[in-house]
Amino acid sequence: MNRTLYDYSTHPLLTSSPHDCVPSIEFSNNLCAFPSLICAHVPFPLLPECIKSDSSSCPIVYVCRDPKDVFVSLWHFTNKVRVKELPPLGIEEAFDLFCRGISPFESYWDHVLAYWNASVLMPNKVLFLRYEDMKAQPIAILKRLGEFIGCAFSYDEENDGVIQKIVDFCSFDNLTSFQVNQTPTQRTTMSGTNMANNMFFRKGKVGDYKNYMTQEMIMRLKEITEMSFKGSGLQLWSDADA
Repeated sequence: MNRTLYDYSTHPLLTSSPHDCVPSIEFSNNLCAFPSLICAHVPFPLLPECIKSDSSSCPIVYVCRDPKDVFVSLWHFTNKVRVKELPPLGIEEAFDLFCRGISPFESYWDHVLAYWNASVLMPNKVLFLRYEDMKAQPIAILKRLGEFIGCAFSYDEENDGVIQKIVDFCSFDNLTSFQVNQTPTQRTTMSGTNMANNMFFRKGKVGDYKNYMTQEMIMRLKEITEMSFKGSGLQLWSDADA
């Protein structure tokens, strides 16, 4: 969206956390003060009407991720922000809570399904993306994203490698190399916990769940996922994951 405003030596991401460059709707009471690009974790039904209405000019881009990797990432992140007075949350307890739909922003499956249904009903309003596809085909996804939000890449930009430059600049490895994301710059969460910028980065890998989850855990998630998405047309589980 801002590729014509900055070059790669002056870009805000060099000196600011992505969470500062793209503010979160959950941490503000004044929607009118938001810039043109915001992020959110809230369920689709709880989005303001001025955002989710089909008549709104605000496009919505939703990124979902394999539930197995979502769980592992959430478990690690929860322990990072957990108050020091409490013991670390064990993986078995965390897994049981996740399977029962007890998560910060409602059940994973309800959350994903609501945005999926919205994308089916309003394909020009809601773009539904998979994290795994973004990792595997970043250039194709970025082109699709640009077209969807009205910032399509020109023929000259494609020939000049602009898309690849954006992919490289915003890559996980590159962002984590910036000093601003390595230093203990503090921010305060909703629970009052102080967090360093680097807490928002872990591995960014696809399939890291294999290092933590048992086969029994995987099969339980598969059963819940297939039951929750049955009849929706949404497929997030491949036979290779079984």
